[in-house]
Amino acid sequence: MYVFPKVKDNLHTLEFNLTKNCNYACTYCFVDQSLKYDMSYDLIKDIMDSYKVEDRKYNIVFFGGEPLLKANEIIRFIKEYTDIVTNFSILTNGSLLTKEMLDEFKPYSKKLNIQISLDGPKEVHDKYRIYKNGEGTFDDSMRGAYLLTE
Repeated sequence: MYVFPKVKDNLHTLEFNLTKNCNYACTYCFVDQSLKYDMSYDLIKDIMDSYKVEDRKYNIVFFGGEPLLKANEIIRFIKEYTDIVTNFSILTNGSLLTKEMLDEFKPYSKKLNIQISLDGPKEVHDKYRIYKNGEGTFDDSMRGAYLLTE
């Protein structure tokens, strides 16, 4: 993979759009889920290895669709690259968070930010952030948020 030297020399943050898939069907979503795109772990690793510079620390952002559909790849990446990363961020709807997943993340908690997107109170959130069957998602997003406080 060719990387322009000027980009590589000035790069400190990499954002990985892990998937176009999502368990929600938000009314305003800009992601075209029909593309069925999933980034493999090997591609994530190849990109990171192509851009990394010796003695540099990076910020890594995982987003998507819903990045926690690729939780195994995220956990694997964090374990492998924790020494050269200052901060990991996951932008999620929160609904897929589990206690088991958070137990996997716990050793890296000082470097890990999990950001849950909400659209406001339940009546506002559930108007726009829905499942494919039309049901609101507020309660599931909040369940994930509460797991982060335990």
